[in-house]
Amino acid sequence: MISNIQALRAFAAAAVVFYHTDFHFNGDTHTEFQGVAIFFVISGFIMTYITRSKSDGFIWDRITRIVPLYWVMTVALVVIGWSVSALALTVRNLTGTDEVHYCVLCHVPAWFDSSNLTMLAKSLFFVPYAGPSAIVQPLLAVGWTLNLEMFFYIVFAISLAISVIYAPFLVCGVLLGIKLAAYLFWPAGAAPLLVEFYAQPYTTYFILGIACYYAWQQFSRLKLSPRGELAAAGTISIILLCFFVFETGFIFKSDTSPMVNSGLLLALPPLVVLSALVGHSIGLTVTSSLVIALGNASYALYLLHTIVIEFLRLFWRRYPAFDPKFSVIAMAVILIGCIGISLIVYRFVEVPMIAAIRNSRRLSPARRRRSADGSAVGG
Repeated sequence: MISNIQALRAFAAAAVVFYHTDFHFNGDTHTEFQGVAIFFVISGFIMTYITRSKSDGFIWDRITRIVPLYWVMTVALVVIGWSVSALALTVRNLTGTDEVHYCVLCHVPAWFDSSNLTMLAKSLFFVPYAGPSAIVQPLLAVGWTLNLEMFFYIVFAISLAISVIYAPFLVCGVLLGIKLAAYLFWPAGAAPLLVEFYAQPYTTYFILGIACYYAWQQFSRLKLSPRGELAAAGTISIILLCFFVFETGFIFKSDTSPMVNSGLLLALPPLVVLSALVGHSIGLTVTSSLVIALGNASYALYLLHTIVIEFLRLFWRRYPAFDPKFSVIAMAVILIGCIGISLIVYRFVEVPMIAAIRNSRRLSPARRRRSADGSAVGG
């Protein structure tokens, strides 16, 4: 485990929660500090990193890691949404809206019918679709990133089957090919939904994450002097400072050149990830057990926070003084509360669930019978 990467996961997840509280600062700045982009860069790096030494069971490991908790959270959202929708009059009184057919909880459909069950099935199996709002996202809205992740995993698994050594380059070729096809064969915004979705700019961060792995490998071969280590540490600090300064709007102004803006937004997330990796190589590592625990629970935090926030939204629509958009205290309470819940969910739901799934696969039916008879398992 690279503790610096775990720390970045914790930061990225907390940044996304911060964004969804809708809190504004610094002259009405509303940002998630490129948290989603950092997640994608980390994903590109990690998939390359873990498959350089062992590629067996890649897709199963990814499915085991991603699917169970996502399904649990999606079903939980649907159950909560349908339950609240059943009390439409109460919801209307609390929120002051007339929306009945779609619940305020992430627009979860209120009724069991074929179209809504189709949306549920597509959501559970990572099939992108455009909902009633014409936005391509599943019922659990943050799951749009997982639709991209699962596509990335599938492409990576196929590439590994072709060549373990060249798999990362094959993946980059596929992702770039989709982008090129969308640009060449269709007018802007007119490509088929799946092509448009998989060609979006965010998939570029997978490629940059793969590039981070190879850049880090080259750096790791260098023999740095103490002066070089100090220079590297200073570089890391400057890069991180620039990241926060530009992204939060202190210097990143609206009248800056669009090309400069786009270049910075594209470059900063991989530079932050690469900085964390360089720090790992020269011994500048995160050792806080709390930060590492938050990194471990980052996936749970990412999935559950919108459910918590949307549920609380019913409350602060009734009492605007508690709206986290304007209250730093409310924002902090929501952020800390979501983190606390995620730690509990990770410890008592995610970890046991993944362990049970992996153990059940590790024991074949024949081995389970031998185990039940008192025979040794696994030789």
